[in-house]
Amino acid sequence: MTRLFDEECVRDGAAAASRPWFARWFVPVATLTLLVGVGGCGQKGVEPPPVEVPGVEVPRVVGLPVDEAREKLVGAGFEAKLGDPELTNDKPVGMVVAQDPGEGAKAAKGSAVVLRVAAKDSVTVPAVTGLPLEEATAKLSAAGLEAEQGDAERTNRHPPGTVLRQDPRPDAKVDSGSAVTLTMAAQDSVRVPSVAGSLLAAAEAELKAAGLVPLRAAPVLRTDVPKGIVVQQYPAANAEVPRGKLVSLTWSADGVKVPKIIGKRLYTNDKTWKPDVVRFLVQLKDQGFFARFTTKPDMSKPLFTILGTDPKEAALVARGTTLNLTVSSAGESNKWADLYKTALEQVQKENGLAPPPLIKLYPGRK
Repeated sequence: MTRLFDEECVRDGAAAASRPWFARWFVPVATLTLLVGVGGCGQKGVEPPPVEVPGVEVPRVVGLPVDEAREKLVGAGFEAKLGDPELTNDKPVGMVVAQDPGEGAKAAKGSAVVLRVAAKDSVTVPAVTGLPLEEATAKLSAAGLEAEQGDAERTNRHPPGTVLRQDPRPDAKVDSGSAVTLTMAAQDSVRVPSVAGSLLAAAEAELKAAGLVPLRAAPVLRTDVPKGIVVQQYPAANAEVPRGKLVSLTWSADGVKVPKIIGKRLYTNDKTWKPDVVRFLVQLKDQGFFARFTTKPDMSKPLFTILGTDPKEAALVARGTTLNLTVSSAGESNKWADLYKTALEQVQKENGLAPPPLIKLYPGRK
């Protein structure tokens, strides 16, 4: 049977009658205060039940590629939302570097977890002065830049076709895809030989023998000319140009139809996206095409879904044509589009599947 009062409480009450009147008032007041504070003499204090925070625990996704992070969050009942990219050159592009709410926090099911993903701050211009034009062009292309032909400068101190100057300068920070203007060495003037009608390989050999630099511009579909024949050149035959000048060549090729690929996704599994993209590019090359990518923010489509092609699907074009493919990217800003474009271009370069480099020629310049 539970006791309402302890024996000590009874003894204290009997002793209170012999105390002075002020002590008899003090003790009850103090006792009442004690009872209120601790729940009464002889009664044990009752701890309140723990308060549970409603919601689901947010998993850790920092350090994961953004696609894996999104998959993990969706699996845990959350929505993944991309915040501003983290501009850095110290972390892999596309890796999650921060999340909000953080790991272990409680959040309502279906709520958004904002991700910050690493993105390259800028592209560093490589040094190409002193290199032959072809080597300089390849080096710029590997860095995500375009080579732009400037003036040729006569000199006897460098072989023709050697890069004398570049603009922007080496180590400058520029946006990916920017053009670098190259000034090349030339010696005396030469007359451009006529190579139209020659086989492509023979035309290139003749131009090199004349002190000029051949450039394969683009194939063209010609049913009246055998494939592999040069059908156009620039500068034109017999033009007086500095030694070391670029001469672009257009050659005939057999026709192939642009495949129907709009709506196709470049990969099917987030964990194997790179091999899947390589497989797609190899299949495209086997059909006679290169690819140059443009990315467009489109949250209604899965990442890397082909939205459009130029030339259009089913168009008959020359074998070796570069298709301009527009693919979907995540996020709602062009920063994210540029990030995903860089990732695709990196895969192309690493696997030898990049399209021919872009070189801008200026008619009228010598």
